[in-house]
Amino acid sequence: MMSTAGSARDAGSILQPIDGERWYVAYTPPHKEAMAVTHLGEQGFRTFLPRQLKNVRHARKVRTILAPVFPRYLFVILNLDRDRWLSVNGTRGITRLIMVSGRPVPVPWCRRIVCWNWVEAVSSGLRLSDHAARSMI
Repeated sequence: MMSTAGSARDAGSILQPIDGERWYVAYTPPHKEAMAVTHLGEQGFRTFLPRQLKNVRHARKVRTILAPVFPRYLFVILNLDRDRWLSVNGTRGITRLIMVSGRPVPVPWCRRIVCWNWVEAVSSGLRLSDHAARSMI
C-alpha cells in the first residue's frame, strides 16, 4: 500500500476504498501532518493530506509554502475488521483517530464528496480563504 499527499488528481485510484474500507480522520500535533503521512505509509496505511499554496509572512518577508488545507488533520483509509487500526494512534505524528465509544468514526460520504470537490478546485488553481474551506465541510 502507498500513502499519498497532494491533490486528488495525483492520487488516482490509490485513494478509492475497496472491500469494506472507509475513510477516517486522524488528528495530529501542530505541523506534524507530513511526518504522520510518512510513518503511516511505512506501516502500509493509505493516507491523504490535501494541501494548498499559502503566503506566510515572517520578519518582513513573504514566502509561499505548501500548507495543509485542514491543519492538524489527515485522512486514512481503514478496514476496521482487517487492519490493525489501533496502531494508528501509536504512530509518530498522530495524536489520535477521531473516535466515538472507542471506535473510529468514518467520514460521512457527503463530506468526502465536498472535500474532494474542494481539493479539485484548489488543484485547478482556485484559491479560497481558510473560512471558506472550513465552511464547505
